[in-house]
Amino acid sequence: METTYGKKHYTDSPLTLVATHSGELDLGSLTEDIARKIGSSYVINDRFLNPDDSNNNSSYTLDFDTLLWDKKYCFGSEVKRVFYEDILQNNSNTSRKSIVIFLHGMPNRGRLGIDIGCGLLERELQAAHRPPGSTINNKRIYNLFSSLSNGLMLKRLRVGVGEINTSLSRETGVQYCHSRGYQATQIELNRYLRGRENFVFTANLLANALETLQ
Repeated sequence: METTYGKKHYTDSPLTLVATHSGELDLGSLTEDIARKIGSSYVINDRFLNPDDSNNNSSYTLDFDTLLWDKKYCFGSEVKRVFYEDILQNNSNTSRKSIVIFLHGMPNRGRLGIDIGCGLLERELQAAHRPPGSTINNKRIYNLFSSLSNGLMLKRLRVGVGEINTSLSRETGVQYCHSRGYQATQIELNRYLRGRENFVFTANLLANALETLQ
């Protein structure tokens, strides 16, 4: 379904995939392909570019990544408010609250292929109890980490936790969803994995890993 920011699609899956900025990061078509493979919902902004994008010549610019916090959340624009409402709207179609997965892009950084933001650092992943800042069930995030790590061995890349973005800030979409009672995490993909030549590999890698969350 087309929206003011791009597109959305709801299913009965507990997973909702989100691409806050799909255009310049080649994430829109990747998000849709993964969603089709696992039957999940998705919410994609493919009309508004990030104001910080160096290649941005569009008049349609809006930062969908950052929310304002001053004792309550402020979206700053109507289209952004609708975007985040649509992310959580999937709950009305299922018997349990969605697990929200934000897909982001990051630059190539050595052997770090994927970084998981869930309010944890890697050393905390093995903890018996979730630290207060964790935004997703420990077993789920460990399964996700293990599946991605095994898959990336073929590319001689590794998975980090909280190395690029810990998702601890209240101003992130992950923490916004978590504050509304949803489990949420952010997956950062390096430029190499987002490349056209790796589209099939990355889509299958993420589809297999995200299946462990259902």
